[in-house]
Amino acid sequence: MELRHKGLLYIFISLVAAATITIITKIAILHGGNPTKILLLRFVIVVVFLFGYMQAKNISWRTSRKNFFGLIGLGFAYVNVSLLFFLSMKYISPSLGGVILYTYPMLVSILSALILKERFTMPKTMALFF
Repeated sequence: MELRHKGLLYIFISLVAAATITIITKIAILHGGNPTKILLLRFVIVVVFLFGYMQAKNISWRTSRKNFFGLIGLGFAYVNVSLLFFLSMKYISPSLGGVILYTYPMLVSILSALILKERFTMPKTMALFF
């Protein structure tokens, strides 16, 4: 498979997964699922998949100490964002949750401009709206 086609396939799968996560989570909660248990199951499935992928592709788990602690921090942040998002599905609709969650690129761009003094370039502006 051509690299370009492979990239398009990967982004399409990612798009479908991201678009359905709110709906699947809401359905699970409506059927008595606990947001914490749903999130735990999600992460267990991901670990199993990634472990198999890394084994199949012969990718090493080794990383530097600096990267290790950075990854722990990012993991902690991601777990908390995901947990809060899943908990919110008990109270709001999946469409509202999705809209709120996926406005983060715009918030990051605005905060980067205000705090880090990054410039808003035309490509960045276009990417935010299209």
